[in-house]
Amino acid sequence: IYFSNTLYVFLQTLLAVTFIIFFFAIDNTLYWRKKKLLGLILIFPVLCIGLILSTPFTKYIFYFDASRVYFHGSLFFINYIVFLYSLFVVLIYIILNRNSISCEVLLPIAFFCLSITAAVCLQAIYPKYLLSGVAVSLAVQVFYKVFEDPYELKENITGLYNNTALNQHLRDME
Repeated sequence: IYFSNTLYVFLQTLLAVTFIIFFFAIDNTLYWRKKKLLGLILIFPVLCIGLILSTPFTKYIFYFDASRVYFHGSLFFINYIVFLYSLFVVLIYIILNRNSISCEVLLPIAFFCLSITAAVCLQAIYPKYLLSGVAVSLAVQVFYKVFEDPYELKENITGLYNNTALNQHLRDME
């Protein structure tokens, strides 16, 4: 029982860390020049991951009583703080680099920021439901769409979708 719950909470927190690294990787110059800054930003989420992995022994994040009923531990709220911290870091990054981020990347970023904020808030209000899993699913979809390069699917002269785009769309429909 501890393994599956620890894995679930671990993956949620790992998503927050991935979220930070992804947006720093958008601007290669910032990412490679500021390794110390990235390390300082990631200290808090990495410490939280360590805390989550120690949960079966410490029971800080969650625990089960003798009748195997799930309870939140005294530090369960730290999951919300990690997500909000990651969101804050990314929003600061967007504000500082708004001129170098294209609209095609900015829209998925904004969508993801709004969806993760809504999921974390709803999860805090309704702790019985695992709503943050929906946000994780949306994150995977957003990452897929952002990594898919739309320029390689368009013709340079006309700006219309090319044969590669048609073939990819037909494969997706199968």
